[in-house]
Amino acid sequence: MTLKIGIISQKGGVSKSSVARLLAKEYAANEWFVKIADMDTNQGTCTKWNARRMTNGHKPDISVEQFSTVKQVKKIYNTYDLVIFDGKPYADSQTIEIAKESDIIIIPTGNSLDDLEPT
Repeated sequence: MTLKIGIISQKGGVSKSSVARLLAKEYAANEWFVKIADMDTNQGTCTKWNARRMTNGHKPDISVEQFSTVKQVKKIYNTYDLVIFDGKPYADSQTIEIAKESDIIIIPTGNSLDDLEPT
């Protein structure tokens, strides 16, 4: 059974991608087969990070792919031990879909009122 972790927030710049990468690396280091579903098709932070890792031969191997819909991600569940949703930098209907699909939801935030109020 695939564990699904959703990392979502109302806003960008609160370290969603950083948390996704950290979790992916630690689970993969413990021999989990991990996929990051990079839902930000405009920026692709996790996708670019993984390309740099692969270029430099960093281990453990982590699969990262950009997806535009949660429905696309659901098709690959049975292939991975862990799927991490790296949400878009703003909340929309897809954010709700990710939350409903996830076994665990992480909502990172900064400690300023500018970050806390929208969260």
